[in-house]
Amino acid sequence: MSKVTYLAILLALATVGLTTISGCATTVSTADAKATSAMAEARKASNDAAAALKVAKQAQKEAEENKARIDRMFKQTMRK
Repeated sequence: MSKVTYLAILLALATVGLTTISGCATTVSTADAKATSAMAEARKASNDAAAALKVAKQAQKEAEENKARIDRMFKQTMRK
């Protein structure tokens, strides 16, 4: 084979190699972007859950205070 044929084969292999590497890099970039997006959504969901838990704890506290007040009123009424 002549030098031109070797050069053509080398050039073709280099092109295929670069295309493959470029394709893999794009896939990784897409996967990284999806992972980053999923992590952001998970953080948002976690923050939402923490806020909901805080509200639920406050509601439970108020309910317990109301129950205690009702119990005191009932006891006072029963004594009279």
